[in-house]
Amino acid sequence: EAFDEILRPLNVLLKISLDMDELYDNSYTLDILLSAIHVVVDISSKAVKKNNDATNPELIVQCIRTCKTPDTKATALLILAKQASCASSAEYVMHNSIPIFTQNPFSVAW
Repeated sequence: EAFDEILRPLNVLLKISLDMDELYDNSYTLDILLSAIHVVVDISSKAVKKNNDATNPELIVQCIRTCKTPDTKATALLILAKQASCASSAEYVMHNSIPIFTQNPFSVAW
């Protein structure tokens, strides 16, 4: 439960940062937030021996789709992989992983 108290504000900051992404380049902010979330999720999964549900998989998927930096995408994928082992978000992660790895032909600039 202590990990949930740490992850909730990080999720709020991540959502705000993603919403502000259109106004300015916030790659560094996203990288810092995702790195912090990854550390907390990793430590909590080792300490509690189960994953918690405090991380919002929808925000993580949005990060993977919109981030411009490969390192940030890699960190988000690591968080998503940890969340996939959690029973309550496993189905959500499975259904939302497919669009991440498929290419949209209409997104290519001509």
